[in-house]
Amino acid sequence: MTRLIQFRALLAIILLASACTKKSGEMPATEEKTEEREGQPSQVQRITLQIEATFDALSDGARIVAPVALDRRYQKITKTEHGIEPKQKGMSGVPERSADKENLIFVSGPISVPKATYKANYDVEIRSMKPGVFDSIAGQAYGEFNDPKLKAALKAVANPAADPHGVVAAAFKTAKAQADVDAYTLASSFSEALKQGGVPHRLVQGLLLGDGSAKPHVWTEVLLPQLGWAPFDPYSARSAADDDTAYSGQHPPDRLRVLFGDAFALAKKADRPELALKSPFLSPRALIPGADGSVKEVAGKVTYTVASSK
Repeated sequence: MTRLIQFRALLAIILLASACTKKSGEMPATEEKTEEREGQPSQVQRITLQIEATFDALSDGARIVAPVALDRRYQKITKTEHGIEPKQKGMSGVPERSADKENLIFVSGPISVPKATYKANYDVEIRSMKPGVFDSIAGQAYGEFNDPKLKAALKAVANPAADPHGVVAAAFKTAKAQADVDAYTLASSFSEALKQGGVPHRLVQGLLLGDGSAKPHVWTEVLLPQLGWAPFDPYSARSAADDDTAYSGQHPPDRLRVLFGDAFALAKKADRPELALKSPFLSPRALIPGADGSVKEVAGKVTYTVASSK
């Protein structure tokens, strides 16, 4: 009996030592640390979003295309519906994945009426939280990311910046100083400076959510040590106080991310050629085929309606 008790005690000590060794030897990489922050309490905003885009004087065979919001970090699409009115056979269409698999785009069937309306309805959950402070990574170089997509984004940069904080801070300051340019142009200029400085980034085309409505907007997400993908919005920051960090590295609850990037291609189908959509692609548009095989992109009259939901 005594030997049995001693054996059980020894086994317990061995198991405890093994568990401690495993815990201390598995240091979480950057993305795991980021995910730990995501597990902290956060405020969830639930909204409904309705989009209507009406197009007049459509020629036979025109199609309507529209950017479609997906589940992204800090946002969840719990319901989505898309369609064309008036409803006619073959016109309704479906969302399709872009060639790079990063985005979703609604494409209608060929339209046979001169006037049509695209309608979309969303139920969305948006989380608002502070994953980290931009200035806390000053002087830090890139480490190893656990997430395969983050690894790929960093690997795509030939010479990553030794001090990404310094590169981003300087580029952001320069971008904020630019005047008389729209959000897309400013975000593109900021992104180009990051590219030259060796900092992974991606253009974000989405919506700013206001009181009862929304409007198209463009900003940039930057891949940073410890923080992962962090948004930077030099256009909105131009009107903010100099010490306001709300548009540099935080995840504000007033926006919906819809598309990543600035080039959107859709694969060829049996009833249509490959589609290459021009940027900025901020709202629904009609593609009107020409007699010479060209395609004219036409904007419609678009309204956005936003309401809080339980």
